[in-house]
Amino acid sequence: MLLKKEINLNYLENWPEHYYEIKDINERENILKSYIEKNPDSLDDQNRLQLLQKRFVCLKDHKRADLFMCGWINSKTLTTENIHFFNKKRIEKEFRQCLEDLCILNYERSPILHEEWKSFAQEFILSCIDSHSYKQVAVGIGHVSEKNVALRIAGDIDHITKKLPAYFLLEDECKELHDIMVETYQQMLENGEQYWNDYCSNLR
Repeated sequence: MLLKKEINLNYLENWPEHYYEIKDINERENILKSYIEKNPDSLDDQNRLQLLQKRFVCLKDHKRADLFMCGWINSKTLTTENIHFFNKKRIEKEFRQCLEDLCILNYERSPILHEEWKSFAQEFILSCIDSHSYKQVAVGIGHVSEKNVALRIAGDIDHITKKLPAYFLLEDECKELHDIMVETYQQMLENGEQYWNDYCSNLR
């Protein structure tokens, strides 16, 4: 699947234009902190630091856990469950925790958060393209077409940011992330807009 190529430039040039090109999270945090030291009045960068530390939890040996990805994966697991009277409260509680991990609930909305969601959307789509599970047929033998991989990604976006939230009356809360995920999907994938329209047409 063809993706648009990006040019890697100096991270501090035209700050924060290249902020998300710093893939090592500890390095990203250190560069951000050093920038804030030189620019203490930058509220946007203080918000970036707060969000970085909220999203990427410190583990042992300087490793970080990505709560956005954890919240997304756990939400995907919930979409596979058959919701009924006896498990509805449990699933809603777990889903609300996922939405907190994604900063959808109990976190102030801002352009900085939208940038972080955009970065996450790009990372998620890239991980799907590289994932064998998205490329395999149901029995694990053979591979599906690029279009079907794209449709599977579209299905995850739709189920996690629209269908499951709608079941618990949380669709409005998830709309901004949904729109960013769809927009990023259409921008990153060759024929992304057509694939998304094809997916939506199959739902009718």
